[in-house]
Amino acid sequence: MKHNSILLWKKSVSLLFAFLLSLVLPGITLLAAVWLACFDRDIFYRNMAEVGYYAGVTNEILDLAEDYTLPTGMDLTVLNGIIDGEIVSRDVNGYISAAFSGIVYTPDLESFAGTLTDNVHQFFEREGMEESDDREEQVREYVESIEAIYLETVKMPLLDYLMQAKELYGKLLTPGFCILGFLAVLLVILILRMHHYLHRGLRYVAYAFGGASLMAGILPAAAYLSGFYYRIHLEPEYFYRFAMQYVDTLLEFCLYMSGLWLAAMISCLALIWTLKRRLKAQQKYTV
Repeated sequence: MKHNSILLWKKSVSLLFAFLLSLVLPGITLLAAVWLACFDRDIFYRNMAEVGYYAGVTNEILDLAEDYTLPTGMDLTVLNGIIDGEIVSRDVNGYISAAFSGIVYTPDLESFAGTLTDNVHQFFEREGMEESDDREEQVREYVESIEAIYLETVKMPLLDYLMQAKELYGKLLTPGFCILGFLAVLLVILILRMHHYLHRGLRYVAYAFGGASLMAGILPAAAYLSGFYYRIHLEPEYFYRFAMQYVDTLLEFCLYMSGLWLAAMISCLALIWTLKRRLKAQQKYTV
């Protein structure tokens, strides 16, 4: 009777520890997935390239510049040669790289402003308009306005807030990993130490890995398959595509981690099977 009570107590406590471990492991999953998917610079650039972010920014600048130019009475030839994909990519990446490094980026617009000013003067010459101080003031205001459009558009929306979140998250990441990692190791040791035979303790560790795989994978899988977040309205359109790719990447990382816990469970079950076979063979040989 006492032996049965001890076994029941061990099973109950082992299940409790396994449940706690199945909660700790998804926490580790979330910490890793958010850092890799949201704050890794290379993945950030990869997502931008995959959704055509640079081309979208270039087209947006041209559209806004054209909308500003037409009411002035000038034709769109004044915009020739001032904006191309290479320059836009350089400045978009410059802002992002500087933000990740915690420094300030200032685009070099000297060539941009010089070409635009020359184009405007050539337009006035073609139209037979005489130069004057008022005309020069109009040119200066026009060039500054197009520069402002360019600077506002090449800088990614919400970039400053994202970097603030990265800085805060970076401060929490190491303590979070240390605490959760320590708890995971402690729970595994406690579970294994409670059982005379290793394979019996590993059974509860396998339960925890399976539970972690489910908890880390079910919600991301449901969100990924339903795509409900695509209903969020963001402007401009190229930023919307990037934001959706951003969320997709985060969910994919969670699913990858869920697969790792599933693989860990399968490995654990295989080890249990091997240990049980070895134990039976030893008992048979002893007999």
